[in-house]
Amino acid sequence: MNPQRWQLLVPVTIAIALTSGCGSDGTPFTDSASGAAAGGHAGTGTHAAAGSGGRTAASGATGRAGDEGSAAGDTLVPVEGGAGGDAAAGGDSGASGAAGSADSGGDSGGPGDPSITLQRFAYVATFLNGLSLVSIDPATGKLSPLSATPVNPGGQLYAVSVDPAQRFVYTADRTAKKINTYAIAADGTLPAQPNSTLAIDGSPTSLTLDVQGRFAYVASADEDKAVSTFKIDSTSGALTAVGEPVSLVDSGPAYVAADPSGHFVYVSQNSVFGIRGYRVDQTTGALSELPSSPFALAQVFAGAIAFDPAGRFLFSAGNGLNAYAIDAASGALTRVEGSPFSTQVSSDPSATNLVVEPRGKYLYATSFLNPPRVFGFVIDSQSGKLTAVPGEPIKGGSPYSLGVEPSARFVLACHDDGTTAVFSLRRADGTLHEIEGSPFSIGGLQPEIAFATAH
Repeated sequence: MNPQRWQLLVPVTIAIALTSGCGSDGTPFTDSASGAAAGGHAGTGTHAAAGSGGRTAASGATGRAGDEGSAAGDTLVPVEGGAGGDAAAGGDSGASGAAGSADSGGDSGGPGDPSITLQRFAYVATFLNGLSLVSIDPATGKLSPLSATPVNPGGQLYAVSVDPAQRFVYTADRTAKKINTYAIAADGTLPAQPNSTLAIDGSPTSLTLDVQGRFAYVASADEDKAVSTFKIDSTSGALTAVGEPVSLVDSGPAYVAADPSGHFVYVSQNSVFGIRGYRVDQTTGALSELPSSPFALAQVFAGAIAFDPAGRFLFSAGNGLNAYAIDAASGALTRVEGSPFSTQVSSDPSATNLVVEPRGKYLYATSFLNPPRVFGFVIDSQSGKLTAVPGEPIKGGSPYSLGVEPSARFVLACHDDGTTAVFSLRRADGTLHEIEGSPFSIGGLQPEIAFATAH
């Protein structure tokens, strides 16, 4: 965190004391083991090649395909959609769905949807308040604490991630200069002490895992200004360093993100413009910088990075909302015409204030100040261009980061005031609608969020 921001926010912190799916699509589908992380439409219909490990939809010509899998191996059968929703609209693949009874436009799921029995969990990492464990009601989206006290209370956590198989939670502790690994219990809880801990040279600000759960990448600022690669033990989840960290030389890294193909890693920078791109060695996980890197030298300054599930486009929240086409062979980035699509999106340099929901239809971003807002955009699947969802951006609170839970039915906005807002996602148009009881008193300063589904 910027030292000046820290000086301003410490008094606030003390005063407060405090990153699957069922559908209205009418399509039966089955999750596979790696769906959530890979984000593919691996169905038998027209989008079968779009990713790896998504839900497999029943063959057919109409109706929409199932959403990406949750890695939990769940078997779901969606209920009917609402009038004007996805169920009867010209679908991508899968069996056709009925139009459903008239409602507010085809929201995700509904009464009688068997996926509501699948328990969801959230892990909210905060600066000074440790890691909060949260249960998400799969039917309503309401949040409730899984434990009375956070894990690692007082920990200065800058990032949190869950492995694709949803067995481990990883946190980056900036001041302690450690990456902690926790095993997820069947009820979503974590042990009081990490199952393994790895000390690193620099102060970690961002953490990402590759889509197959083989490697972890940690961006650290201050002393080393580098990105480190770690191999993940498939049994214990423990991390082992791979080679020497990759130094950025001119600038410390702000945000690190692994693309859905597993072949590239991209890093935004703290004090200079541009996104650095790296090729991943498929055996060791080691990074080698792409020949034409850095990209976006005139557009991107720090900020979060997100991808569409098929890995065709990269979106950046640094210095406005920009989009880039990814060359599948070289990893090179080409600016999408119309970028930036908003100049109002902003947050801290390493905050995850940019997310794409698992189907890849909508993108959401936040503005932390002037005034605080949550924005929604429709992603053009062919060009990567963004257009605002209907209505005005959602105003209020202090939205620092965002997350979409595994069923893609709810978007969570983690606020810097110690609360978390929950919005239902209307699949027909991408609009967000705050649920009853929101915001919930969960979180803390500079919150980041990750999700898991019960096995």
